[in-house]
Amino acid sequence: MTRGFAFLSATLVIVAAAMLLFSALSEPGVDAAKGGNGKANGNRMATAVCIATPGSVALGDVVTINGSEFPSETNLSYTISSSGAMGGGAVTTDSSGSVSISGSVAWLGTNTVTVTGGGAMATCTFEVF
Repeated sequence: MTRGFAFLSATLVIVAAAMLLFSALSEPGVDAAKGGNGKANGNRMATAVCIATPGSVALGDVVTINGSEFPSETNLSYTISSSGAMGGGAVTTDSSGSVSISGSVAWLGTNTVTVTGGGAMATCTFEVF
């Protein structure tokens, strides 16, 4: 009985150590203001800003995605996804590290926008009814 308990304890210690290592490696991104010029700090992504306007729209209406705090003059990629579809594209930031994307919405429900590039990432959502 003691041998089985020791094996179980050793297994739990190994699992706990693996979980701690994973959580340390998957630390969330750092705020762009702390990362210096919106660039990645070490191996971590800098956090940029993404805002969808309006936050709730009717199917077929236009939504605008504004991004900021990215590096200037940088190529970005973006994806827009909902429960049943996904699309995306590319855009370049202006001299202040900002970008604006507008288009008619085609998917009902919660749509998630992810914009990445230049060591930075931003995510925002909007609802389509």
